[in-house]
Amino acid sequence: WEVPCTLNHPRISSVVPAMALGKRFAMLLRPRARHLGSASQRIAKVAVWQGSAEPGNPTANLGKVAQVTADAKASGAELVLFPELFVSGYDCKGQQLHDAALPQAALREKVGLLSQQTSMCIALPYTELVQNDGSRHLYNSCALFDSSGELVLNYRKVNLWGPWEQKSFFRGGPDQMICADLQFASGLSVRCGALICFDIEFPEPARCLSLQGAELLLVPTALGSGDVDHLTPMQVVPTRALENHVFIMYSNLEGSASSSEEQNVPSFCGRSAIISPDGLELARAEKDGGGVLLTAALELDGFAASVSRNPYLYERFQRIESGYYQVLKETCLLPGVDRELRCMESSTDAQVAEKSSLDSQVTEKERLKHHVEGLDYKEFQYGSEHPSQFLRLYLPSPEHQWLGYDSQTGNAVGYPVLFLIHGGFWKSKWSIENTQSLSLVPDFLERGFAVALVEYRRREMPGGKWPGPELDVTKALEYLQVLSTTEAIDASRVVVLGHSAGGQLALAASNASMLKPCLCVSIASVPDMLPGFEAQLSDEGDAIQQYMGFCPDSEEEKQKYTEASLSSKLPLQCPTLLVSGTEDVDVPPRLLKEFHEKCFGHSGSPVELLEVYGADHYHLVTAGDRRWQEVVRKMTQMLQEICKWQLPPHAEDYGVTERSGFLPSPDPMANCSVDLPPSSDASLFASWEKCVEELPSHLCAGNVRERILSLTVPVVGLEGCLESWQVLLLSDEARAERVFLLLSWMGHAWVWGEETVSHELPSCIAIPWAEVARILGRPPILTYYSFNASNWRRLDPKGEVALGNLCRLNNFLGGQDEEWFSVVHVAIEAAAGKALAAAVRAQQVVVAGHGNHNFQEDLAEALNSLARGIDGMLELLKRMKERCDPYIYYMRVRVFMKGWTADELPDGMTYGGVPGEETRWRQEKFFGETGAQSSVIPALDAAMGLAMSEDELSPYLQAMRSYMPPKHADFIRRLETGPGVRKAILEEVSKQSESPASDRETESRRELVASYNRCVQGLTNFRAVHFELAFTFVRKWDKRKDDEIKGTGGTPFMPYLKKHRESTRSLLIDFPDNSKMEK
Repeated sequence: WEVPCTLNHPRISSVVPAMALGKRFAMLLRPRARHLGSASQRIAKVAVWQGSAEPGNPTANLGKVAQVTADAKASGAELVLFPELFVSGYDCKGQQLHDAALPQAALREKVGLLSQQTSMCIALPYTELVQNDGSRHLYNSCALFDSSGELVLNYRKVNLWGPWEQKSFFRGGPDQMICADLQFASGLSVRCGALICFDIEFPEPARCLSLQGAELLLVPTALGSGDVDHLTPMQVVPTRALENHVFIMYSNLEGSASSSEEQNVPSFCGRSAIISPDGLELARAEKDGGGVLLTAALELDGFAASVSRNPYLYERFQRIESGYYQVLKETCLLPGVDRELRCMESSTDAQVAEKSSLDSQVTEKERLKHHVEGLDYKEFQYGSEHPSQFLRLYLPSPEHQWLGYDSQTGNAVGYPVLFLIHGGFWKSKWSIENTQSLSLVPDFLERGFAVALVEYRRREMPGGKWPGPELDVTKALEYLQVLSTTEAIDASRVVVLGHSAGGQLALAASNASMLKPCLCVSIASVPDMLPGFEAQLSDEGDAIQQYMGFCPDSEEEKQKYTEASLSSKLPLQCPTLLVSGTEDVDVPPRLLKEFHEKCFGHSGSPVELLEVYGADHYHLVTAGDRRWQEVVRKMTQMLQEICKWQLPPHAEDYGVTERSGFLPSPDPMANCSVDLPPSSDASLFASWEKCVEELPSHLCAGNVRERILSLTVPVVGLEGCLESWQVLLLSDEARAERVFLLLSWMGHAWVWGEETVSHELPSCIAIPWAEVARILGRPPILTYYSFNASNWRRLDPKGEVALGNLCRLNNFLGGQDEEWFSVVHVAIEAAAGKALAAAVRAQQVVVAGHGNHNFQEDLAEALNSLARGIDGMLELLKRMKERCDPYIYYMRVRVFMKGWTADELPDGMTYGGVPGEETRWRQEKFFGETGAQSSVIPALDAAMGLAMSEDELSPYLQAMRSYMPPKHADFIRRLETGPGVRKAILEEVSKQSESPASDRETESRRELVASYNRCVQGLTNFRAVHFELAFTFVRKWDKRKDDEIKGTGGTPFMPYLKKHRESTRSLLIDFPDNSKMEK
């Protein structure tokens, strides 16, 4: 007998020797064969716990684990298994579930110690928390500890059951189907695999583990007590044991689920069991035993005869090899799958629909309620026809009340109002309590707004069909005028914002109301009824028909649809922002785009369309989400530029933090091919990571282009049909930044890394680089942000972002000089955080004006903080020469920073494979990496009102903003058009000159001017040191004239830097010299 090389599955090699296949075959496979037929029998004593857990109380449940483990040990068992999600409790929902989640390390600390102390193996299911780049991912997991306390397996559930699990948890990836050798205290080693609940109901997961040699499957579950649920523990589980020749430990919860009546969660059906490889029960619990511990002794080597009689794994292997199961390899939709899908679609049983409806409402309410917990509000009834005609009014807390005053007079004028309208296809089950827009309430309170959260009649209620909801919302909007007489709100500063159905109502009310809002924001809405009807919106496809109350079958009915459409009411009566997400499957973005096109040609208020790339229906109203931040940045722009509001920017919207300024927070991603969501293809990102890791070696060897050409060209999908890697980067900004860095590194290594300069990028770089640049909103070239701001890590992750604790993630050639040059810039960026926070604070003080009785003192304090921040940046810049040699910088580091405007590239760069407008392939002349692309100094200039004079330098500096992350460039623009700090100080100086002031007033004003001048002088000093470094590091080594030498940014930098320094110094403010000041 010759051993086929394809017989390499551990379980097959275990099964085959048990058959009479010949002596030579058996001898070759004997190491695996002994598990099924050795003379010395291996006995594993195990226990399964069936009981209940306390929802949301990990401490109590872990205490129960300790007690049960002790009982199991006393019974002689060496392994104990608990039910699904036992640590958090399965019926733990919403925020309670997040609060009860544990990181793997925390569970290891708690349970690993218990395993070690008791010498017990413990299989414990829990809600696993994984924090990645600021996001919180939950997994339904099972941790397996051996008798020494080591975590040998952490399985994440792959087959999530039902809407609640699928919404609450991330799915485990393909790498979860693995086994572990579990060491018992007695010295016994058992090969184990883990599955969770729904996993065991599919044949494939158990088969995957058995083929890897699993002898024992651990299956925690939380199986409910339905009509057919008993079939799983009584029939399915024994079948899995038999067909895979494995022992199965099956642990279920029992009793009633906590809050089951409220959350519609059924009782659990118990029936935990321990099953042998011949499908027979070794132990079985009843439905409800009041907490029961099942025990059994597993004769691991006692089933050779049974296996030999029915060698399922080996026979399966033979049939696959012979082509009998070819259909299993098919990738198309097979008839059996199609039939199952039709059954799912036709399952419209009223009870199922009602249960789904109740589950969705309660789950959403639980998930969202934490946004407004603890916030005070007043409730007002604006109509008398129905109880749903009310609004809730929230006011900002004292520390966020800067928008409530007239900056000139100091009089209280009330807070601007966000008039917030929820969506939900006008269905009564969706309300202000359980719709995503609720998350925007605290978000706007922190911006200094009051929030009016509006409820209205919905379509199942009397008067809830069209035009009832429109009339309700219009009446509520006009009611703000009444409220402004008794409440601290300003009815002249109202922003109406609606989402989905609420977006349609926002447009209708803003157009019809006597109170005209300053801005209407309509997000993911349906402005016109006939196109909406044709789009078959909502799960049932009849949202518009149900809202209108009839189908548009007759001309008369079509006319009513037209009357209900906003197109018939053009032009719009107030400035309007229409927002759609390119990946919205609930409301097609074309509906708003078509409406926006209809608005052209009407001489009304401005109407702008914002299409958010990669956003779905709910991203656009999820506070904190980067796609929502894109929306609110646009709102801020329109309020400043169109409505002329004095509005300080909200730093968090622009990715700016006091701790680290414009640097990414959390820290930059170090590897984009790890911690990927389920079903993502890591190989593409891994190939780029590997290439960049090897770049220094290939640059030294002179064959970097050969290495880059070995990369594959990824497929790029179009909008609405994006590839998985594009979708991933759209939803994960940190990963997109990392990918952009990798492609930038490879692109510049390709161009500058060999003796001859390349004028064309290969498609393997150019195509993905252009797409990721589009996602991030920057040109496809190495920018300052990639070279420095997203290319670092902390040596001590708990330490500060500061020199001495920083290193780069990637270098071109490497060495101290390249490393130091970059980390000095990173340290300066981090130090700028305090200055930027002080700049925003200064604008907040200015907009409140003399309504703040400590106006001069508070503004001086903010400016002094800003000056200290600038001084800290300057001290770091002075350290540049400590470990970066100017000559090495000029010859080795600077070369890779050059762009496509360099002298060596007179025609710019060609992006191979990327279609151009006038040429076959795209050609560009992008500027190279330069400090002018840092957002820090331009932002401080903007906040201080230090505008550059209109000369040849201004267009270049403006152009540099397109190389910054768009949100950072927008932050600069918002500071420029926000409350004028310089203007406010000049007004104080003017008052001092025009009329006598008290000694105290004079001293306050003098200190205010001195604080401002400290900032201006600090920026002047910073530019002076920058000028000196530019001479030492670049100008000194070039023999040409100043105006002939280009920096990496493509400009004659020496004259520009000198002029910029002098123009900054000229903006110092003189304080009036009078007798009181002299005294």
